[in-house]
Amino acid sequence: MKEKPVYSENLKLPYAIIMKPIFGLLCMGFFGLFWYQRYADPLLPEAIPNWINLILSILLLRFFLLALNFSTLHLEITSRGILISFGLIKRNIEWKFIEDCRILQGRFRAIWWRLPLDRSGGKWRNVFQIPGYPQISLRVKKQRFIEVIFSTREPEKVKRIIEYFFTELTSNGGSNVPGSEVVGPPNSDNY
Repeated sequence: MKEKPVYSENLKLPYAIIMKPIFGLLCMGFFGLFWYQRYADPLLPEAIPNWINLILSILLLRFFLLALNFSTLHLEITSRGILISFGLIKRNIEWKFIEDCRILQGRFRAIWWRLPLDRSGGKWRNVFQIPGYPQISLRVKKQRFIEVIFSTREPEKVKRIIEYFFTELTSNGGSNVPGSEVVGPPNSDNY
């Protein structure tokens, strides 16, 4: 049974609405050209070699699938932890692994989505970013990544919710967080 999230949001990449149809139409066009030249007559006596059309259609299909996968950043906060995902790429962080939460000012600005794996202090840093939105940094322990950075529309609200669950976990020994009667902040609309 899926747990009801305390906070959930989807961030859309602004120009993905334009990029997905463009890559999709170009991909179908080159594949159609490959198909027509392969099984019908070439369009011109000196037409583009058939293998070039196939390679172009495969490359454009990869760009289309990347644009489709990375067009929406999903953030979900539950009483068990935080789920951050870009399509098929997901990162689930339980509350017991979070050490610190802070709002980043002016770092990691980009013009496209970003999912890099940077090195910081000998460990990896994972960034889920949509341009134009503020980011939150989570320091994590006992994980492959030392820091997880993600974009959100409401950084203050998200930080307050994270700090609430972090405080509950550390002050009560975790009795109110996963699997207990208290599922979230008393009134999560106020957070």
